[in-house]
Amino acid sequence: MSSIQFFMILVCLLSLSSSLFTFTSAADPTCVSHFCSEKDFSRNSTYQSNLNLILSSLPRYTKSGYGFYRTTEGLDPNKVYGLFQCRGDVNTTTCQDCVAFASKDVTQHCPTQNEALVWYDLCYLRYSNVSIIYFPDRNPSIKYYNQFNVTVEPNRFQKLVLSLLKEATTQAVNDPKKFATRKENRTTSQI
Repeated sequence: MSSIQFFMILVCLLSLSSSLFTFTSAADPTCVSHFCSEKDFSRNSTYQSNLNLILSSLPRYTKSGYGFYRTTEGLDPNKVYGLFQCRGDVNTTTCQDCVAFASKDVTQHCPTQNEALVWYDLCYLRYSNVSIIYFPDRNPSIKYYNQFNVTVEPNRFQKLVLSLLKEATTQAVNDPKKFATRKENRTTSQI
């Protein structure tokens, strides 16, 4: 067999074998919920320019490794407040990917609103025209309810849940990411 024939066979085999492998990127984060304010900003306004700066800069701040960050851009009345928070059990790369996706996706949900919040399975992103920290009454939330009906000793079950929450809170206070989880496996007879 000549070297040219060998080379052609090798190229064919490599072509066939490479078609067996497919390279996929990580799936986009799943949007759990979103909130858009009723007030709009004007397109091509100073507010929108400041918002674009916030949204483009937030993914860079994930490199700190803490999983959350807040920042501002501009001056009143066009000041934009922005923040993100990643789930405490995700690594820096996953956090950055989620925040980068959220920074683009938020404008699909709330294209011209002064305030927006988007919750994903791995992160949360928010921007507003008013201080996010100093106006807690403007904090929309998502509520999840227990799908299981606790009929056996509900008071004891509630005490167990509160105990787990207190333990998780104490643990989170001492964690750099301010994150903790607690789990308790119990049967109905143990509650």
